[in-house]
Amino acid sequence: MTQTYDGGISDAPYHEAHAGFTYCAVGALTKINRLPSQPYSALPGTPSPNDSLTNPSLLIKWLVSRQTATICEEDEIDTYGDETDTAETCHDAHSFVYQDDFVSKQGQMNYQGRPSINLSLDWTGFNGRCNKIADTCYAFWVHGSLSILNQSNLPNTKSLRRWLLERTVHPQLGGFGKIAGDLPDLYHSYLGLAALSLLGEEKLKPLDPALCMSKEAKSRLKGIWKRWGIEQ
Repeated sequence: MTQTYDGGISDAPYHEAHAGFTYCAVGALTKINRLPSQPYSALPGTPSPNDSLTNPSLLIKWLVSRQTATICEEDEIDTYGDETDTAETCHDAHSFVYQDDFVSKQGQMNYQGRPSINLSLDWTGFNGRCNKIADTCYAFWVHGSLSILNQSNLPNTKSLRRWLLERTVHPQLGGFGKIAGDLPDLYHSYLGLAALSLLGEEKLKPLDPALCMSKEAKSRLKGIWKRWGIEQ
């Protein structure tokens, strides 16, 4: 297991944690019954002999910390301490949504005297690595991982839904792009819809988060799995 110091999972030892690799690892572990069975709120840092995660609680914290208000390409420029610094133009730590601190002390100081529109966290997506802008696909890779871990209630799902439907859906063509303003593509459109399904969006079929397919489609595979002797 390549769980990193900050809780996420990477593709190899000493590499940076990545939400895509994290989802693949968590999804695989749940299929072989190697995820902790007890509630994560009660888990210590040390796993039981049957678990494959070094620190489940830290993993959950890393996943939740991927939610960010940094949603524009211009946010890639670090403006920490600048007088124009806002939640919508800043790429620094205080523009991110944290599990423990919704707004940091530094963020509160920066927000004083600013118009409320600049302080809005009405649109928050997920990034796949630390200090990156939000990307549509990670709305599924991150929230899907949290759903597998039975922690889907931890992120701000209301602002995530608004970001998907109001920032990444193309207003003329439909479909989802990678980031706000991008042209839509099949990959991000599918994962955008998958993320919305996990959020309970009406008219979307319920999703199996570990397989990234609808539960209806999964049920059609039971005959094949039975023929192959696979228990599901």
